Amino acid sequence: MAFFIIILFFLLTFGTTLGPIIWIYNNEILSEKGVGISCAANWLSAAAIGIILPFSSKFLYIPFFAFAIFNAFGIYICISWVKETRGLD
Repeated sequence: MAFFIIILFFLLTFGTTLGPIIWIYNNEILSEKGVGISCAANWLSAAAIGIILPFSSKFLYIPFFAFAIFNAFGIYICISWVKETRGLD
């Protein structure tokens, strides 16, 4: 039951935050080649999560801590490298 609640929490938070934003941001900021690379990276990381998670369910919390570390690194990247687009035409 705890595994189900953790997955549900991930889906709710990802679907309302970074999930849809990445597609809008990529098209606004990057060139066509950059959009292709970022789209491929997004799909490959989603596939990696989909492949790893069922096999690691017997270790329950270990994959979620690993994904949390990757998300913390992503937050650092967003804060330090991602351009602000508010107010730009």
